[in-house]
Amino acid sequence: KGASIWDYYFHTKNFVASNPGDFFKKPQKKKFPIYHKGTDLHALDAIRGYSFINGDIACDSYNKLDEDIDNLVELGVNTYRFSISWPRVLPNGDDRAINYAGVEYYKKLIQKLKDNKIKPVVTMYHWDLPVSLQELGGWANPIIIEYFKNYADFLFKTFGSQVELWSTINEPRFVALAYGNEGMAPSVGEMFNGISEYMVIRNLLLAHAAVYRLYKKKYAESQTGEISICLDTAAYFPKNRKLAADIKAVDKTYDFSLGIFTQPLVDGTFPKSILESIKKTDKYENISMKRIFEFTEEEKKDLISNIKYFQTTMIILTRLTIQFCYIIINH
Repeated sequence: KGASIWDYYFHTKNFVASNPGDFFKKPQKKKFPIYHKGTDLHALDAIRGYSFINGDIACDSYNKLDEDIDNLVELGVNTYRFSISWPRVLPNGDDRAINYAGVEYYKKLIQKLKDNKIKPVVTMYHWDLPVSLQELGGWANPIIIEYFKNYADFLFKTFGSQVELWSTINEPRFVALAYGNEGMAPSVGEMFNGISEYMVIRNLLLAHAAVYRLYKKKYAESQTGEISICLDTAAYFPKNRKLAADIKAVDKTYDFSLGIFTQPLVDGTFPKSILESIKKTDKYENISMKRIFEFTEEEKKDLISNIKYFQTTMIILTRLTIQFCYIIINH
């Protein structure tokens, strides 16, 4: 496959990682968080709690396809959600260069699932952007919308006759967060914290909408599938249900984690609490540069009604106070 931003993240000289053979025998616990500037130990190692591990070989589904499907059958699974790796099928990011070995793997996987009466639910993007596209700015550059549309078109042409349920982007919130810190690929750095995340969110939403419209216009009638986006959230509760500030903290946190993606797909606007919070922070920190751009009227038309159902992943349960809300949302 082609190189993804995660390959680059772990294998450049500043971010070296390896998988020693005895790792699982004696895992080395570390404190949280740890940042070793100028060394080869990357911050993500500390976040995960262990040193010297990467994702070169994870669950190894590429080589364990038959075994995985046998396990699914034994479990009685009737639906299986998996992601297609963008750089595995289009190593350079667009369909001018196709990796047919990668394409055949996914064709085989989908066919075997259907042979065993298991419905495939296919995610187009689960964070592994081709490095070549990150060199253009990745999700912070609006040109990514056209690249993602080209990629999706290739997937629909190649696999669409066998797939009924698609998810464009998995957990876009984390994609955006990665552009404002060093803890996830592409590790842009904190100098863009509170700026690039909003640019990325905007482009993610417009990319989803572009793919949705593409499918409805070109493929929906013949393939009869549905397009979704997979959002993540936690379950937030006020620490004190009688305290108005705690209730407001919960509402605000939901807006920043979930509403920032759902509301634009419903009415084409960002939640009012987010716009007000950014304005307040800008005034407090004397920031003169515009950090979030609302959608144009034409973009609103593209966004609205471009979702039929949502996929969600639930992560943790959290009780919030206004103080803890500020820690989570500092933009």
